[in-house]
Amino acid sequence: MKVKYREISEQMRKIAVPNSPDSENKKQRSSVNTSIDVIEHYNVDVDKLIPYTKQARRHFDEEEIEGLAQSIKEHGIRQPLSIIQSKIDPALYEVVSGERRLRASKLLGIKKVPCIILADHFVAEEIALIENIQRQNLHPIEMGDAFSKILNDRKDLNQQDLAKKLGISNKIISECVRFSHLPDDLKVYLIEKNVTGRDLLRKLSKMENPKDFISQFEESTLTEIKKTSVLRISLIDGTFSAQSSGVRDLSDEQKVKLKHLLLSLCEKI
Repeated sequence: MKVKYREISEQMRKIAVPNSPDSENKKQRSSVNTSIDVIEHYNVDVDKLIPYTKQARRHFDEEEIEGLAQSIKEHGIRQPLSIIQSKIDPALYEVVSGERRLRASKLLGIKKVPCIILADHFVAEEIALIENIQRQNLHPIEMGDAFSKILNDRKDLNQQDLAKKLGISNKIISECVRFSHLPDDLKVYLIEKNVTGRDLLRKLSKMENPKDFISQFEESTLTEIKKTSVLRISLIDGTFSAQSSGVRDLSDEQKVKLKHLLLSLCEKI
């Protein structure tokens, strides 16, 4: 891999400086020449970073962010954020991947975070979407909205091309794109209620008045359709973090069953 150095721009000189407090006015960066682009590494002021305008994820779990903050406090930020210059305000940079790391850093009062600056907005969209898909808990509607945005922006890209780029089936993309055509207020409701069953979403996408589902859901089918998250365990930078707020709502009998399930899973490994 070839390492190439070049002069920092005046704009980046103002917002990207080394961590060392005695080198406030000195530049620090390295550029790695790859087959795609030249990637620059900077320590960037968190006040200059804003959420990615095409971020697929709409909901961020606060307990998860707090767990990540604790991990960052102990081990630091192990992976740089990926950012790109904002088209809305050139003085700011949008966080393509790493918004959770940014939120956690702000909780800790960290002023600057390590970043990789991307130059290609099309590549940035793909990176943001791939990262969310790999985390495996992106809502099907959020995926559909993201797929639709890319396909609308990239006239040279069809569903098959996108499926190949992302490493997923064309059928999943087609299905999620249909979900993105649901009414906006219904989509927000389904995401907030964590209604992720694809069979149900398929039925809704075929209904003449899918918004009628909201009243039906609230009145009679909440417990039948809604999937309740009881316990979520994440491994972040080598440290386990547990979101266990749902456990306290379980009965004693359910807690015993959960304990046996966890022990059974560990013994199978």
